[in-house]
Amino acid sequence: ALPNYRDYGFNILGDDFNNGFSCFRNLQPDETFDPRIAARLRQSWEGLAKQNLAVAFNPTLHYFPPWALGKYPGITGGTPVDALPDWSGLNRNRDKRTKRYGAFFPFAIDSPSLRRLVSTYYQGLFPGLRGGGGFQVVWMMNEPTYTNTKDPHYRKLFEDSLKARYKTINRLNRAWSADHKTFAEIADKAAPGTRARYEWLTFHQDQVASWFEWLGREARKHNPELILSNKPMAWTLLHPEQGIDFEREAELWDVPGCDAGRSPGNADYAFGWQKAIMLFDFQKSVAPDKPLGDHEYHYIHESGVSPEYVRATYFHSYLRGLRMSQFWVWATGKIGEGKTGAGMRHTAWQQPRVAWGTATSALDLRRLARYVAPFPGRPEVALYFSKASLYLAGDYAQALSRAHAEANFLDAPIGFATDRMIRAGKLSRYRLLIVPDAEFVHHDVRDAIERFAKDGGRVLLTRKSLTHGPDLVKLSAQGDVPRMERVDSLDRAALAGAIDEAGIMPAVRIVSPGKHHVECRSAQVDG
Repeated sequence: ALPNYRDYGFNILGDDFNNGFSCFRNLQPDETFDPRIAARLRQSWEGLAKQNLAVAFNPTLHYFPPWALGKYPGITGGTPVDALPDWSGLNRNRDKRTKRYGAFFPFAIDSPSLRRLVSTYYQGLFPGLRGGGGFQVVWMMNEPTYTNTKDPHYRKLFEDSLKARYKTINRLNRAWSADHKTFAEIADKAAPGTRARYEWLTFHQDQVASWFEWLGREARKHNPELILSNKPMAWTLLHPEQGIDFEREAELWDVPGCDAGRSPGNADYAFGWQKAIMLFDFQKSVAPDKPLGDHEYHYIHESGVSPEYVRATYFHSYLRGLRMSQFWVWATGKIGEGKTGAGMRHTAWQQPRVAWGTATSALDLRRLARYVAPFPGRPEVALYFSKASLYLAGDYAQALSRAHAEANFLDAPIGFATDRMIRAGKLSRYRLLIVPDAEFVHHDVRDAIERFAKDGGRVLLTRKSLTHGPDLVKLSAQGDVPRMERVDSLDRAALAGAIDEAGIMPAVRIVSPGKHHVECRSAQVDG
């Protein structure tokens, strides 16, 4: 929208799929960073601020300096490579050796060389961005997922973590009722449903969360004024093997962020909303006082979409805690050879009806901000988010998704309760805890859930829930605990009855909640 955009340096400093420019890529082989780059970027920000435009900036790491690949092979786990992955989809590196650890993640997070380069980059970039004017938020990485099961050093870190806890393989085998020969083999035996799987995913999520916490410390060290966020993909909430610990993410960033999708086509609902809204409900549970950001707001990849659909997605997301979003203006069509490329056939700004729905939603959300701001409200209903069950039970993620969808249509705001929240006494925020097929639970967490019920809270759980510890050992039967009801399934009738019995009374109710997929939310403003 800026005819003089070249004056702002976007052609040099933006992430450009055709040329791969980025600030990080300008780190020189002598490991110095040209201060004029940050100065030019700050000048760009100042120009945007004068036009009353905010800045959402990604100091991308997935285009790091190519010279570092040969100089520091540890950056790719010791694997020889010729080039960085080609993120554009143009397949330009098809004849070259590359390595990736996940989406937009071409390096090993435990590499000391990589961390030194990132620290140098931040030291050269962030101080020069002070005083850029206007509102600025920095999101640290683009759509990150991270898997690393083969790099020797990463596996050695896992092995060392087990040795530190168990000392000898015999002690580990007694604790696990296993017959492992060495610590080194355990990573290879981390099949679903095994104790090794639980330990591996616990280690893996901790390592990736520690990486992001380190990035945050490094950025703030050089510019404490930064508003920091991140952009993991919403669907990875229930895929722990992708490495993203959304609980620690929400606690870490000023603006808990994501990349979430919606779709006008859905077999069950007017539009596809589940993954985005489940993540927003989760983030608002962990960090209720923080605004949420969707830094790549996906809502249109089709033609013929109505403005009403567009408005529905925006209002739905903002009524569930979203406060900042950016839709991307993609090039129309495919760019590059054959059918490959970074373009899209149907873009948001190519379709006038979509453009109208987007613009009017933005204006109305600002105009009605006083009424949007009280939403989503503090929930009195929580779903138990069991990491142990997520790691060990293949059907838990589906059961949690189904329960969230059914509870969504019962008029009351929905939250989540994690093990960390329960241990911190935050279960007392809620009146009702729903436990959907969470078979695995730590002993102290199950005890806390029982105390919650005995102290007046209500627990609705399926019969297989809370029956085993993460060590796979069957727990003793709970017996009859008042206000703790076990059911065969968490259908909408069971959920509605539990909400009523817990005394949860939203200001507005749907008369026949069992018959319709209609969502109702209410909040009080000035009485």
